[in-house]
Amino acid sequence: MAELRAQINWDTYRVKAWLNGQLKQAPFAMSKALNWAAKDIVKGLEGESKRVFDKPTTFVQKGWFPVYSTKQSLTEEIRSKDRVLP
Repeated sequence: MAELRAQINWDTYRVKAWLNGQLKQAPFAMSKALNWAAKDIVKGLEGESKRVFDKPTTFVQKGWFPVYSTKQSLTEEIRSKDRVLP
């Protein structure tokens, strides 16, 4: 019969330091995910306007823009363009 032995030594200080580093990146990762989702939503709204309206103008199709999130404020908004920008 074969015998298998294993010994695992953990350097808990390094593990804790690595986990703390990952926790510091969490707000950045969430912000990036929100921003990517906002871009996809805007693209979806542009495509949906082509489907819903008979002959949509460019203003109607591209009438949405995202207000991007930051690491400090993890909020996202999709707003409509109220006027034609020069």
